[in-house]
Formats: sequence, structure tokens, C-alpha cells
Amino acid sequence: MVVSVNPWLEIGSSPKRDESVISAWRSAFHAGDGEGASDASGETSGPRFDTSLIDGDGRSPEAYHLPVLLSETLAALNPTPEKRFFDGTLGGGGHSEAILRTGASVIGCDQDSEAIAYATARLAPFGGRFTAVHANFASMDAILAELGVEQVDGILLDLGVSSRHLDAPGRGFSFMNDGPLDMRMNQSAPGTAADLVNEADEAELARIIWEYGDERASRRIAR
Repeated sequence: MVVSVNPWLEIGSSPKRDESVISAWRSAFHAGDGEGASDASGETSGPRFDTSLIDGDGRSPEAYHLPVLLSETLAALNPTPEKRFFDGTLGGGGHSEAILRTGASVIGCDQDSEAIAYATARLAPFGGRFTAVHANFASMDAILAELGVEQVDGILLDLGVSSRHLDAPGRGFSFMNDGPLDMRMNQSAPGTAADLVNEADEAELARIIWEYGDERASRRIAR
């Protein structure tokens, strides 16, 4: 979901696509040859991807975060060098990288410390135009105030659990592989799903399953 600060853009609207912005991003993104790619502002941003960012399962930053609806996002936000954006769900940095390559600035926020570390390394070539913040986007007002930013030109939220969370057994979001029952979006937050299951009483578990799982058999499951 894209929410722009510009008053003319409403959820579900179809703003006119600025093909020049999209074309400039595509040209910059595919220009890298290992010796440095120029972004849309003319700055040299280094190789397209640093191979040192490839993790233990062989995934590159592209695999970590394939940005969805990228052209539509750029068309809605219309990033240009003088603008600043708030990416409240930074993830692997795919959307932020596309915005940064137009010459704009980005404040990237995520409550997942692994995502923050990954995206910070990936977007390091953009220097001071990128700021990473380890926090939940619900704290956006406090984050911007602490950074001394009075307003931004657009806000990006790509909501939901990412495929990265589902694919990582250690995060406990999926039954596809064996792993601990963790399920924390913020790894520094106290209490895992395993703690909850083992410490909450039957009534509390039934309430949680009913309210968050919309499960009619919540009481039977809790027993």
C-alpha cells in the first residue's frame, strides 16, 4: 500500500504515471557493470549488488526482497532529487533502493533487526541520503521528530509478513520447516510464541485464537 502525503493521492486512486521517473530508475538500475552504476541523480552508487551481502542460503538482496508493484509505487510517489520519503516497512530495501536511485532521500524503518542490518549494508553506497531506523512504523511521528524532520514527501508501507520470514525456519512463522516457535517480528521484543503457549492459561489462549485467528473452535484448540 502506498500512502502519499500529497493531498491529491487517495487509496485506490490511479495517479498519472510519470514514465520519465520509471524510465530513469530502470536505466540506472540496469547500468551497473561491477565498476559502479550511476543513479538518476548522476551519483556513483557502486556495484549493483555487493556479493558479500549474500547470506548462508545463497540468497542475494534481490531474493531477500523482490519489491512488488515497483512501477506503480514510483508512479504514485514520483520521487525526485529534492524529495524525502519514509519507508515504514524497509525489509530488504528493494523499494527504498528504487527511490534512492532517482536521487531522492529515504528514511527506512523496520522492527526486524535482520532486515535493518541487511538493508543498511545494501544501501550504504547512497551515503547520507539513506537513514535506517530500527523501530515500528507506528512510531513514525517520534522518529521524524528525533531526526529533526518536519515533513516528508511520501510514505511507503508494504504491509504483511514477508516471504523471507516464512522461508527462515529460525523465525518460526511457518510449518514448512522445523524450527523454534518464535514468531516475533522484532527479535529484541520480550516473549516468544512458545512462551505464550506454555505460560498463558486456557481462557487467554482461547481468546487469542478467537480474536486473531477468527477460529470458531478456539476453546477446543486451547484445551
